[in-house]
Amino acid sequence: MTSQPESSSTMYTSLDRTRKEIRLLEIVSVDPDVTLKLHVASLVDEPVFSALSYVWGYPPVWVDIRADGAAISVTQNLVDAVRDVHRFWTSKGLDRPLESRRLWADAVCINQEDVTEKNFQVPLMKEIYSGAEQVLSWLGKSGEPSDGAFEALQLIYDELALLHEDSSDDLKWLERHPGLCHGYAGDPKGPWGSIESLMHISYWSRVWIFQEVYLARSLLLISGSKALDSESLRIVQQWYESAILGRKSRPEHVGANTWAFVQNRHSLFESILAIETARDMISDLKRRRSRIRSILKNGMSDDAVVFYNQVETHVLLLWYMAGVLESTDPKDYIYALLGISGLNIELDYSSKKPACDVYLSFLKLWEECCTMLRPHYPADAESGILDLWFLIFAGVPPDISPNSVLELPSWAPDFPAIAAPNVNGESYFIASLSKAPVGEDMFDKVVEQWRVDGTSLYCPCIEIDRIAHTGPDLDGVLDLDLISWTLESVSQRQGYPAGYHSAVAMHQVLMGQQFDEDLGNVVLPTLEDAFGIICLFLILSRPSGQGPAVEDEAFLKRMESLAQSLLIELGRQDQFSIFCEELQRCNIDDNDAKVSSSVADILDGQRLHGIQLQLELVLSLSVGHGIAQTERGYFGKFPAFVCEGDVVCLLKGYDTPVVLREVGSHHKFVGSAFIVEPLGGQSMEQLEALRASVDIIEMR
Repeated sequence: MTSQPESSSTMYTSLDRTRKEIRLLEIVSVDPDVTLKLHVASLVDEPVFSALSYVWGYPPVWVDIRADGAAISVTQNLVDAVRDVHRFWTSKGLDRPLESRRLWADAVCINQEDVTEKNFQVPLMKEIYSGAEQVLSWLGKSGEPSDGAFEALQLIYDELALLHEDSSDDLKWLERHPGLCHGYAGDPKGPWGSIESLMHISYWSRVWIFQEVYLARSLLLISGSKALDSESLRIVQQWYESAILGRKSRPEHVGANTWAFVQNRHSLFESILAIETARDMISDLKRRRSRIRSILKNGMSDDAVVFYNQVETHVLLLWYMAGVLESTDPKDYIYALLGISGLNIELDYSSKKPACDVYLSFLKLWEECCTMLRPHYPADAESGILDLWFLIFAGVPPDISPNSVLELPSWAPDFPAIAAPNVNGESYFIASLSKAPVGEDMFDKVVEQWRVDGTSLYCPCIEIDRIAHTGPDLDGVLDLDLISWTLESVSQRQGYPAGYHSAVAMHQVLMGQQFDEDLGNVVLPTLEDAFGIICLFLILSRPSGQGPAVEDEAFLKRMESLAQSLLIELGRQDQFSIFCEELQRCNIDDNDAKVSSSVADILDGQRLHGIQLQLELVLSLSVGHGIAQTERGYFGKFPAFVCEGDVVCLLKGYDTPVVLREVGSHHKFVGSAFIVEPLGGQSMEQLEALRASVDIIEMR
């Protein structure tokens, strides 16, 4: 075993680029050591071979094998995968002798030390994985959880195959399999836990794996001696979505704990769903391209339409998959999706082309599409992608980004940082939190467009506010700092600029927006909902609450004023005295605690406890954000590293407010923000003044 790979360049002969030559492996032996023989083939001749899909492993463990008589260092994962492929080929009674079977595996078939070869071989991976007779998806060595997962998935598929199509949601057959109904002794998850573990291994999160699985004509999952074809897995996944997640009540023969586990695993097959989502999305784009060709046939060439569609496809893949997929080489966030989008970009893995240049070059392509082609698209044919979509993935500060060596401008997408888990295990992701676009009509009369110039982004901008007071970072915990800041902020400015009580706006900041599907818009929380959070926070700030006693007399007076203002809004000002008395007695942890019937609906301990649980769940998903108040009095959720004095702006081509930081004559992009009605309450004259204040700003 070696700590670093040995040089193996002497075993490689040059490949003919014009004939799309590749190398294929013949597995000569696997015991005691792996021995391979290399064969050169041309994709032009449509050779018959299988392609291996696997992860190298991180950190990689290097071991020696032999190929064409020479020693070559590869990762232990490749050795294990080749042994499992050999076992599969020799145990299944295949139609061709073993010595005639060929395998493509990147680490050996591409000379990893030859950047020139790598630059032309990697683009061929689209044809390799789509042209292979079978893609072998290696999910790891034999053992738990893979063995239990493979057995359970195969069992479920076999049972489903026996059912009539109309009765596929009938779960009575589960009775024959106690493990699926009740789990194992001391483990109610049973084989479901093994399935979850298998479907969430690092394999599924790699960006190259996503392309390989997507392109495969026939995909076989293997691990040790186990194998399962992807079609069987897809059928199990569809059954799970319908029969398990779609069922409203627990079957009597399934244990309560086991049922609770499987019904709460909405992401159990998310890796498979991501592939299906990509397929559906690209099918839609192809249909749209065909229609647009006919619409624009006189004003634009077919090549131009195809080019835009390919760039748009790539953008949508990045939009959906950023934060989900990971890559060791930062360049591969762009390169590894080219096989799916069809976009023709010349790859350059040399050190002369830094990842920053790869990202900015791609954004220049997108700018070209937006400037030259997008205005000609009919409105009903557009994908809905924002011109400045990449800002959703930007604004990560260098001290947080694990790849600050990329030296990206503040406005450029930092895909490695988005994908990397932070200290809490969550992906660092500052995104648009608004479910309703803001300020789209503010730029109606602005003809200037955004543009990229070197490392600068120039964009029409309207300054609408500034950060006045920053609150605590949302670290996933409901603590006294958050409680105190919320109560202080709402009590000091009880009237919100948009025309309602500030508690209503704060509720929306803390709990998120409520979107009415029937009405098709965002609806404000009720005053009763907002008062619920205030009551909860007042109780938790008491000496008997979760933190130290708040004994500041001035603070207590402000809290009384806050409660009174809400009761007045509710038309219940006559209950102020009894409310103050009962507030001291209310106990959210005691379901038997009774309060006066006149305020029981407000101070119902069980209801307040439910609000607390819901809020804690929302906060657990808000890591990386903070709350703040603007100079005009608006509340919002902002990047955690926002500072007082930062500028709140609207940008043409983006549908949510952003935060910028002035640095001399230019700005740094801090991040996207969600602000409750950031233009609400302003008069027509004020809005017209804002429209007239458009400025072209430079972000670096």
